[in-house]
Amino acid sequence: MLTSAILASIAFCFPQAGTIPPAASPAQAPNVQAIVGANLIDGTGSKPLLSSVIVVVDGRIQAIGKLDGNKTVTLTGEPLSIPAGAHRLFAKNKWIIPGLIDSHVHIDEVLDPAEFTQYGVTCVRDVGSRLSSIQKLRKRASSDPRVPQVLWMGRNIDEGKASWWGAVAAKNTADVPRVIDEMERQGVDGVKLYVNAGPSVTTEVIKQAHDRGWPVTAHLGKTTPLHAVLAGIDNLEHVSTLFLQFAPAANKSTDADSWYKGYASAAGANPHSPEALALLKFMARRGTIVTPTLISSTLPVLGKAAADDAYGDWAEISDAWRTDWARPYWDFMKTKGWKRSQIENAKLAIWNYNDYVHQIIKNGVPVIAGTDTPAPWVLPGASLLVELEMLVKAGMSPLEAIHSATGRPATLMHRDDEFGIIAPGRVADFVILNGNPLTRFSDIHRIAGVYRSGNKVPKSSVAVQRTESKR
Repeated sequence: MLTSAILASIAFCFPQAGTIPPAASPAQAPNVQAIVGANLIDGTGSKPLLSSVIVVVDGRIQAIGKLDGNKTVTLTGEPLSIPAGAHRLFAKNKWIIPGLIDSHVHIDEVLDPAEFTQYGVTCVRDVGSRLSSIQKLRKRASSDPRVPQVLWMGRNIDEGKASWWGAVAAKNTADVPRVIDEMERQGVDGVKLYVNAGPSVTTEVIKQAHDRGWPVTAHLGKTTPLHAVLAGIDNLEHVSTLFLQFAPAANKSTDADSWYKGYASAAGANPHSPEALALLKFMARRGTIVTPTLISSTLPVLGKAAADDAYGDWAEISDAWRTDWARPYWDFMKTKGWKRSQIENAKLAIWNYNDYVHQIIKNGVPVIAGTDTPAPWVLPGASLLVELEMLVKAGMSPLEAIHSATGRPATLMHRDDEFGIIAPGRVADFVILNGNPLTRFSDIHRIAGVYRSGNKVPKSSVAVQRTESKR
């Protein structure tokens, strides 16, 4: 669970609770496997299936049943035969969840993508990296089970001028089709709007993307959350950007480099104001999904001690990451030069962010889990487990938290027929746990094994150096 330093800092007051080819499955998957006796959480949000039997053939789930005394039966009680020669893994008293999905990642900035799977993250949604990076990752993932599958939201879409190296820009509304056509040629799975996109461009991007069957998310800046929701957006990134709707006008931040301004704005906002709650009720009616990324609002401010406390003895912060985060590149997400009063303001903002996530959950707004990996102290893979713990602390049930990192993001991305849930026909991406996360959520750390496309992910050392220049 999250440890004392972070919880004390936040002071929670709510209760516990080219063209990209399709991603391929590793070719070396064992032919037939049967995982027998584990308790199954299938990623749909349904109650667990106790003493389950899962049959995997060529990297895909063929059948699901359960133990009935000494027999294996289907969910309707008919006999379930395990193919002859199957490798049987007896997993009594263990728990199985789908491979996890981190819905907010920047692959261009990750030292080694193989770190994700060490913590059960078998799929990532990239929100801004370069085409070449995605191509390399997908090629590697096709033969290496240590590397996660990747969904790509293309380069971030700004208006007028690109706000950073990870963005492209439409000159105006009439220029949007050009940008979207280019993304279609590149093979995106969806698109992400960015801070410089105004209301008209935002509306046109959503329309053009939906015409192609793509989901749309956004890190808002010059467009209000309400406008984006009215325009039909599917997903909004960062709970902090929702504060644009109701934060004090003088402090509102609309620039990518105004990191402190965002905290100052949120520190002076009221997450329980009528306008704040009205936004959530409207989002709940429309089914607009939020990716809160609480961890990336928290650890870069609270720093090393809080990060060491969060990851405890179950995740290693390598010297490679400590060195990488010390580079000037990351100064835009550091408190370097801040006054004590600014640090205290940021802590108040963090409290407000968590309070508002509590309201998001309470009001029925759907949530998916993402981390903004690798922001300072936000480790690949391990950070998603911390993010899930933060969501549970904010009032989400453990079952719903698991759904937020499995079935729900897969459905948003129109890929739940492939992964995100454990069901016949899906890719056999799953995590075996040594404890019950529904009764003690910190058992999400107690990983006995990670499987991607039916292959057990081997343990690997943490990255020690950057293998290529990423920026």
